[in-house]
Amino acid sequence: MNGNTGLQVIFSIFLGLMLAVFLGVGVYTFYPPPDTDAAYAPDEYPVMESPSRDTTASPDMPVAKGSEEVDANAALREGEERARVRDTWRQRTSIILIILATLSMVVSLIRSHKLPVISSGLLLGGVFTMVYGVGWTVSTGLSTGRFVVVTAAFVVTLVLGWLRFARAAGPGLPDPVGRDDHLAERIRQLEERLDKTAQALGGGSGAER
Repeated sequence: MNGNTGLQVIFSIFLGLMLAVFLGVGVYTFYPPPDTDAAYAPDEYPVMESPSRDTTASPDMPVAKGSEEVDANAALREGEERARVRDTWRQRTSIILIILATLSMVVSLIRSHKLPVISSGLLLGGVFTMVYGVGWTVSTGLSTGRFVVVTAAFVVTLVLGWLRFARAAGPGLPDPVGRDDHLAERIRQLEERLDKTAQALGGGSGAER
């Protein structure tokens, strides 16, 4: 029994890990990260022509200095836009993963008593996926969205965990009492048999005398 229980625990953990990997790869496949390098290719921006060099002009012309400042501002805006696009993708990915993790936890509540190993594996897979999704949203710079997603993940985990373990513990409460009553009845029957045996032996000894 101990060996069988150990294999069940190992299988549940392995099933949870495989489910988390499956969901993560699936989301990454059908919702890939944005290609910011292609999205902001230099060809899509108007090319600022540099002023023609005049051999008679002074090298410290204000026009050349202004052109450099415009290029620096454009590069800064481009970097900020790329970071915003990446943060948006990470936040959406985390929301998708948390939704899938919630569905996995909900499914684990179905027939959890009849299929405890599969149910535990689905529950662990949901927990691992939830951690993976929260990790994506923590890496973003969107503080408000990050707080909302983490709060939602915490509430979902708390509610589903309470439903799972409270319901599992409910039917199991009368079991120890039943086992104690059964053991007490067995002990009482054994005492009665011992008393009868002792009386029989005592009666046989008196008849011989």
